[in-house]
Amino acid sequence: MPGSTSRDSLGREKVNDLYAYFVTEHGAPDSAAFQLARSNFIKSMAAYSVIVYLLTLRDRHNGNILIDDQGHIIHIDFGFILGISPGGVVFNDILNGFETSPFLLKKEMIDIMGGSVDSAPFMWFSSLVIQAFLAARYFSTAYFIIFNLNCACVLSRPFAEEVVLMVKLMSESGLPCFRGEETLRNLRDRFQPKLSIPEAARFMQAKIQESKQHFRTAAYDSFQYMQNKIPY
Repeated sequence: MPGSTSRDSLGREKVNDLYAYFVTEHGAPDSAAFQLARSNFIKSMAAYSVIVYLLTLRDRHNGNILIDDQGHIIHIDFGFILGISPGGVVFNDILNGFETSPFLLKKEMIDIMGGSVDSAPFMWFSSLVIQAFLAARYFSTAYFIIFNLNCACVLSRPFAEEVVLMVKLMSESGLPCFRGEETLRNLRDRFQPKLSIPEAARFMQAKIQESKQHFRTAAYDSFQYMQNKIPY
């Protein structure tokens, strides 16, 4: 990826503080360059958070997380998707997957987004995640109004089913992520089609809280360091 570096590479260069890295690369926190980079980071974080949750992207160690020179976060390597994880039968069938967090939301990521869940940048991130999730559920020609998780929206047609149908086209491919109707049923369920819009907004807010510094995320990072020497 041009103009980008992996979080793993930064760690090997002894960069152990992503916030400090942003300051070094983009200037003081009150500078226009830093604010732009943080804005790019927040927007890309929100988009990938919803994608990682809906498609259950796994193997999200630091070697598969990139930061570009404009501040965007970029995920690579989608070999484990739609419910399968590294580790074979033990991790997938017995432990239900090693990585169970809805998406990545580490402390160093929160630090860039204001440092706390009450900060304005993090609240903006949360709002974008909820809006993206609602937009993924329905393809709407109108706009979303979100205030204290109360939403109003003019809907046209369900968009989630179109995503499920696109995935279904590959269901006979023989790829290991496809496990018959179970894969499609789980994908559909992650859209929470039976929830109202306010309920879906609250559901995604809960997923944000669940993802924050999830213990399985930290454990997987530790495992990758022990096995593959990938810093975290």
